[in-house]
Amino acid sequence: MAHRIGAKVGQHITLETRQGPQQLRVAATATAYVVGGMVIYMEGETARRLMNVGRRSTSTSVNTAPGALADVGAKLKTLCESHGLMLQSFADLRKRIDELTKA
Repeated sequence: MAHRIGAKVGQHITLETRQGPQQLRVAATATAYVVGGMVIYMEGETARRLMNVGRRSTSTSVNTAPGALADVGAKLKTLCESHGLMLQSFADLRKRIDELTKA
């Protein structure tokens, strides 16, 4: 995220938290191939305090029969939206990686 908004290591970014806007120092940067690169890595206790993030972060893969893909995708999207979760298809991830690695 720092790279996308032009922030350098040592600079501060403003992050909207459950306690209102907070200034956070960029300690390091990394390349992330999810969520369009808009990722923040944060110490656990700080993340819980500022962002109400639970103790675990998981990734789950779902496989379905090709004919059921649209129906399953729609149901997963509704489920994820109602629980504040991110849904990304493998096709979207692959497309993003392909875009990033084109010469």
